[in-house]
Amino acid sequence: MNYAKVDVTRIGIKEPISVPQTKGNFRRCLVALRDLAQTDVDQIKRDHESNSIEVDDDSFAISMLDEFQKQLDHLDNMSDFIIKILHLKKKDVEKLDDLSADEMGEFVGEIASTVIGINSQEPTEADLKSNA
Repeated sequence: MNYAKVDVTRIGIKEPISVPQTKGNFRRCLVALRDLAQTDVDQIKRDHESNSIEVDDDSFAISMLDEFQKQLDHLDNMSDFIIKILHLKKKDVEKLDDLSADEMGEFVGEIASTVIGINSQEPTEADLKSNA
């Protein structure tokens, strides 16, 4: 079985974590990348809609509630992906809360692209030191 070495210094772990390149992990990565792309597409759609539609207070409140739920679900899905694919321990899971939403998205992208082989370059000694 092949393994991908994922740089996890972003969350304070000095040594890369080896993630098996199984079908299950490959699928998890594709779903995570799809979800990141969908979030970007949804934002573009919202930007276009907000420029062209007048909304009453009730519609706006409902729209905001829906938007908050989508963002919460997205954050939870990113956290779940990271926790499951890296098999993080509780103390490491807590470090995810220190990341911004953008950093979390970048981290998910880095993990997924490494595991599926898009980013096949292993972290160098300089990478590990610069992120520590």
